[in-house]
Order: sequence, then C-alpha cells, then structure tokens
Amino acid sequence: MGHAGKLSSGSDAPETDLAIISPNDPEAMKAYVAECKDSGIDGCFLLAVNDYELHLIQDKTGLSEDEIVALSRRLIVTLGGNGSRIRVDDLECHIPVALPVEVADPTGAGGAFRAGIMRALQLELNWKTAGRFAALCATYAIEHMGP
Repeated sequence: MGHAGKLSSGSDAPETDLAIISPNDPEAMKAYVAECKDSGIDGCFLLAVNDYELHLIQDKTGLSEDEIVALSRRLIVTLGGNGSRIRVDDLECHIPVALPVEVADPTGAGGAFRAGIMRALQLELNWKTAGRFAALCATYAIEHMGP
C-alpha cells in the first residue's frame, strides 16, 4: 500500500475493459476511480464487496443497500461460508459456496471470487452461472496454501 499512490492506469496503460479497485490507500483508490471515470465509465459497472465492506460503505455514505444498487446498477456481496448474493436489475439471487475438499488457507478467496466474476463476464455467462463459477474459483483458492 505504501506505493499505491504511484500506480496509475493512465494514458501509458494498455486499454482495458475491466478494472478492480480493491481496499487500498484511500487517496489511491480515489485516484483509481477518477481514472476509470475519465476513461468513459459513468459510475461502476459492478460493485463486488464482502458483507463487512458493504457495511462500511453504508456507514460512510449513509446509503441503503437499495440506494447503492441504484447507483452501481449491479451489486455482489460475498458472505464467506454462506455464499454470496447477486443483485442485478430485477434479479436477486443467492449463490451457494462450492464446498472445498479441504480448507488449507482462506487467503485470496475474495480475489479469486472477483477474478472468477470478471472471467465469467468476459465469457458472457448469465449472472447465476457467473456466481457459481466465481464461487468455484474461490474454493480452488482456499484449497491451497497462499493466495
């Protein structure tokens, strides 16, 4: 995080369709959002957070979950061992976890889930299938040591 403010997806970076802005240095995160918006994105395409991060956003902004969905258009909330929730347009569904053979290390499960969602979107999978795909990616991560 100490060098986060020095990173940029500015004009030197290759053109991208997707970006993840994860918890980081607060000033760096603001800069990343501004860069994404400058690239032509009006708001975010998808807000993917865990339940703790959702509560932080609600506490800091005073917005309800419905108001957050109205702003972001799509919301995915991961719930640890309880799976995840997807809210897109009129769709609201619960995605169960993909049960691991063993839990070696939970480090990286959230990142693997988000990577799975991004890949599922690239493959143009429907939201329920994308959620299950992402859950499986998270399970693969927790079945091995290290992120």
